[in-house]
Amino acid sequence: MMLQRVVWTNVTSGGNEPTKRDNFSCTKYNNRFIAIFNGDNNFRIPNDLWIFDSLESTWSLTNASNAPQNIYGYCAVTLPDETILYIGGTFRDILKGVPMNKLSLYNPASNTWKSLNTSGPTPPSRLGFSAVLTSGKHIIIYGGVSEDIDVNVFGDLWNLDIETYQWSVGNISNPNDPTLKGHIATLVDNYMIVAFGKKIWLF
Repeated sequence: MMLQRVVWTNVTSGGNEPTKRDNFSCTKYNNRFIAIFNGDNNFRIPNDLWIFDSLESTWSLTNASNAPQNIYGYCAVTLPDETILYIGGTFRDILKGVPMNKLSLYNPASNTWKSLNTSGPTPPSRLGFSAVLTSGKHIIIYGGVSEDIDVNVFGDLWNLDIETYQWSVGNISNPNDPTLKGHIATLVDNYMIVAFGKKIWLF
């Protein structure tokens, strides 16, 4: 999308490229690169991390070890220090939710992964949720669905302090049937705008 002209344009990339996939999250860092990780390719998890160089229009496959295994439906958030935090999702091979108190951090500068443990009350495991980073160094997650797929759709809001890695429960003062999965969210000034997604009705 060329924002100055409000038109779409096709981008031709060079070199090898990722396989087709869905249920993944992408995020940019260093104002140039875009990282995509894992996802779901026809019920197979690619289990790879690709970097797209937006200036050169080329893909590269990383070779970092100790990456999270076989997950999809997570959220990726670039932190102020240009590391990437991976939250939630589901393990494809056992269809079990990734614990929300066990996070993974990728450092593009050193091409390394490490695990982080959180404190405080822990959100239920989920996929298909949204996550945004605030200017106050907090990540707000909203909604999503349990690993059992459509059995439990969430309408809750949680706050993660990225300096202490402590979770706290958010308070929605005027809820209006807010359960939602597969939506998107972004920050505009002091507002988190939530759009699209799907509500699930159980009978």
